[in-house]
Amino acid sequence: MNDAGFQREADRTIQFAWMGLRWFQPGKVFRRFGLNFNQNTVWSYGWDRLGAGGNVNANWQFLNYWSGYLGISRNMGGLSTGALRGGPAFRRPGLYSSWGGFNSDSRKPLSVGLNGSWWLQPESDSWGFNIGPRVSWRAAANMDFMFAPRMFQQFDSWQYFDQVDAFGETHYLFNEIRQTTAAMTFRGNVTFTPTLSLQMYAEPFVSTVDYEGFRQVADPQGETFADRFDDFGPDRLIDDAGELAIDFDRDGTPDYDIGNPDFTFLSFRSNVVLRWEYNLGSTLFVVWQHGRSGDNSRSDFQFGQGIKDLFDLDSRNTFVVKMNYWFSL
Repeated sequence: MNDAGFQREADRTIQFAWMGLRWFQPGKVFRRFGLNFNQNTVWSYGWDRLGAGGNVNANWQFLNYWSGYLGISRNMGGLSTGALRGGPAFRRPGLYSSWGGFNSDSRKPLSVGLNGSWWLQPESDSWGFNIGPRVSWRAAANMDFMFAPRMFQQFDSWQYFDQVDAFGETHYLFNEIRQTTAAMTFRGNVTFTPTLSLQMYAEPFVSTVDYEGFRQVADPQGETFADRFDDFGPDRLIDDAGELAIDFDRDGTPDYDIGNPDFTFLSFRSNVVLRWEYNLGSTLFVVWQHGRSGDNSRSDFQFGQGIKDLFDLDSRNTFVVKMNYWFSL
């Protein structure tokens, strides 16, 4: 099967996509197999190239009902009209990315899966990856549970920070960030009778962002990545016991206070829902929501300490009762 598409985006871009192949007849190895080839080039209505690239990806299912997918992509970069948040167009570096994963036979009481991806931007020395395993357990015909931890980490050498008007010109500030995020999702379903069921959901979340070097845009469309930025050295980036400031004109006086931008964000959300269909078409819901969130200035990621700090935060509990009744006319 071949697919061709043409799409006009809301941000005034034109995008082309190409071909996909599908095999649905089981063979000696695969029950089904799909292979896709995509190429795209994106322009503005002024015919400035905003991006170009392509990817190859495949998905399949083996005869034993295990399945998987894999893809690799190359983006050549182009002009970005949003990188400077309303400023001039910025020449965005290209990147490589890949993704993949697998799932075991979901018909079994116990099934597992794994999903992951990564990206690499060689010109800017930036990179990132995420990985997320999954375990699903059908403990009984009326009871199932799912547990899915995940982790994300990235180093971005040109994260937008702020724009400052100083000395008669606008300074577009960027910085290097190192971010690590870990979270776990739990879901559970128990059906007591055809009319009475219980659903549970919980997710703790810890994310740490460490701000490192700072820089300003020098030439947004410079030939190389280094040409596009002016890095702040110790003569312009003042560090006073973790409190940062920028001295644009090197006169020893801070012109823009940054403070300590490092932070760790903590969050926990959970829901428990009891559903009772007390009459045909008439339902009663009893809901308990528990949540807590906050942040601190920690810049070193420690999941165990983050969980401890999370459950030291004040919590918010909400109880909701909803009842509807079906009137037969």
